[in-house]
Amino acid sequence: PVICAAGTESSNYQCVSCNAEAGYYQPSEGQSFCLTVKPGYELQKDSDGNYRVDVEPVRCATAHYSLGSAPACSVCDPAKKEYQNDRGAAYCKICAKGTVEKEGTECKGI
Repeated sequence: PVICAAGTESSNYQCVSCNAEAGYYQPSEGQSFCLTVKPGYELQKDSDGNYRVDVEPVRCATAHYSLGSAPACSVCDPAKKEYQNDRGAAYCKICAKGTVEKEGTECKGI
């Protein structure tokens, strides 16, 4: 059997890289399939800005969210009254009766 390195999966007796753009990663060696990035997480990047598929994903920053199965978190849109004051969120909160402040991390006036 083929022992594949971290960041790859076994396919037809060959090691194939996990598809970062589709939100896949594999932190362990010798695995037969890649894992999907969970909601509220994103892939880490190396010093050149490339997605790393060989390490565990990290939580989304405040003012960001991820539905999962994506390489990166998305930004909450203050123009749509969206904000998020928690890390690792799978959605943005709505600031219905106030204003979004602090780069999308606070809802004031409620």
